[in-house]
Amino acid sequence: MATDGHPNGAQDRGLSPLSRAIIAFELSACLGHTFRMDSYAVLFRGINVGGKNKVSMSDLKGVCSAVGLESPKTLLQSGNVACRCAGKSASQLEREIGSQFRTEFGYSVMVHVRSLEELRRVIAGNPFVEEARSDPSHFVGIFLAESPESSDVLKVKGAITGRERIEAGLRVVYAWYPDGIGESKLDRTPGWSKLVSDGTARNWNTILKLEALCAAVADQ
Repeated sequence: MATDGHPNGAQDRGLSPLSRAIIAFELSACLGHTFRMDSYAVLFRGINVGGKNKVSMSDLKGVCSAVGLESPKTLLQSGNVACRCAGKSASQLEREIGSQFRTEFGYSVMVHVRSLEELRRVIAGNPFVEEARSDPSHFVGIFLAESPESSDVLKVKGAITGRERIEAGLRVVYAWYPDGIGESKLDRTPGWSKLVSDGTARNWNTILKLEALCAAVADQ
């Protein structure tokens, strides 16, 4: 039985009004953090590319569901999932999804997770607005585990011999391949492999579609 409006008979007669207000605020903040439902983009590296590591999109949805992600929706066949989750950070989800994938399929893949807010910051921070608008199929965002060192970016930019252009952002490298990705020699440019060694690339159209899918999942 509750007394004085407090559950389990708890009473606050020894607390000042200020103390009660502080406790109520902290409890409210804690509950809000615990149950806040955030939308995420899950990017699997190397899934269904070049005939290797064939995994169905329904299986990827199953991996995400197994670690507590809700409403998983896939985009294309290259390992893109939009979903919702409460109480877990992006880095925690990367570890859990990677572990679950390894358990189910017997090999490891790199997993990058971005919140809807982070994905929108990547889009808003694009330094190649005109290239992304006019040539989106040759413009990519390469998602990285950490933001690259500026010295590493400058080294690559100084060594590029073709027409490619790159810039770095928040855990992402933007790259434009005006002559086509297949013809590009950027991957042989000194420092490039180090710069994007743990990255997974998505063209700009895919990034925009993934942001829209994450937004739709968030509104469910």
